[in-house]
Amino acid sequence: AGGALVQEPYFFLSYARKGDRDEFVKRFYDDLTLELRRIGADPAAQPPFRDIERLGLGADWARVLGGAVGHCRAFVALYSPSYLSSEYCGKEWTAFRERLDKYRQETEIDVPALVPVLWAPMEGELPDGIARYQYNESGMGEEYAAHGLMHILRTGPTGPTYRTIVGKVAARVRMAAARFRLPLTPGLDLSEVRGLFPAVGQQR
Repeated sequence: AGGALVQEPYFFLSYARKGDRDEFVKRFYDDLTLELRRIGADPAAQPPFRDIERLGLGADWARVLGGAVGHCRAFVALYSPSYLSSEYCGKEWTAFRERLDKYRQETEIDVPALVPVLWAPMEGELPDGIARYQYNESGMGEEYAAHGLMHILRTGPTGPTYRTIVGKVAARVRMAAARFRLPLTPGLDLSEVRGLFPAVGQQR
């Protein structure tokens, strides 16, 4: 009841504010939103969440971000070295994964609503718990696996490789958002979440 009053962002875009080039992040966010509309998912009623766009001046950002992570239908994580060294990315990722874990305990269904994207090449192995969420799938290409999406966006933003990857991410987001209703986490305050990473905290 009253669901219309609760914002459930169609997806939450989780990325490191330090080092991940906001202009490329914005372009990917915009393109992903456009692709979702193109394939018949209309996120307008529950707008996607990108923190720099939706955080007002003076906002209690830990609670605003927590509200979005606690209510979003899907979670797109832009993996990069900066992401895994960001304290708040770790909190966002962990809080959303806890929603998936709760749903799995209640239903025995493993919802693929955590959608990782290789944004920039990773250094070494992914930490335990994170590696199980696959960021690569057939058709994304060797360039993506080797260099990440930001490189492709920088070098070929209108090319078929970029469009293919955006399409695959959009399809995964739509499937998760349209087919499943994850348990909500009202009142989530990210400042109180103990994130799974980083090993050395570095706030974004």
